Amino acid sequence: DMAASLMALSGILMALLRRQTSGQGDYLDIAMYDALLAWTPNVMGPPFAENRAPVPTHERSWGGSSFNGVYATADGRHLALAGGEHKFVEALLGHLGRPDLVATALQPPGPAHEPVRAFLRHSFGQKNLAHWEAVLAPWTSPGPPCARCMKPSAASTPARVACASNSLLGSRTWACPSSFARNPAC
Repeated sequence: DMAASLMALSGILMALLRRQTSGQGDYLDIAMYDALLAWTPNVMGPPFAENRAPVPTHERSWGGSSFNGVYATADGRHLALAGGEHKFVEALLGHLGRPDLVATALQPPGPAHEPVRAFLRHSFGQKNLAHWEAVLAPWTSPGPPCARCMKPSAASTPARVACASNSLLGSRTWACPSSFARNPAC
């Protein structure tokens, strides 16, 4: 629903702009499935670029990147790390005394990140969540690179995705999630 609502907002703004410039409004049709599908190129790169099924745990959004993951802390709580920007990777690994891992952490997502993931699992597991929130506080602006996870859930485990249908793979294009009655969006 998040993806569809953002696509709806974009579609509504485009329809309002059309009304302002042409004097005609439009009818907007958005499907939640189509909106979600439009947000998946990042994780559907392998089927389209390499003609193979994705390995979810190797994809950026689902644990393939060491700086996008959920890590247990010493007090049994969890920290969701979401800070893959170069400056954050360099700052945190430098603070933790492992600047040698920066180049590995900045590689494309996948198995190459395992040494960094292992180091972060070990490091975060040594102290409680409050400690790590204090350590990460200087780097949380303008957007937080970490968030609390009170306890692990299905949402914090790697997603499992079935490969898209052959007809979708055969097209090698993405459908637009917004349809306009007067003028197709794509």
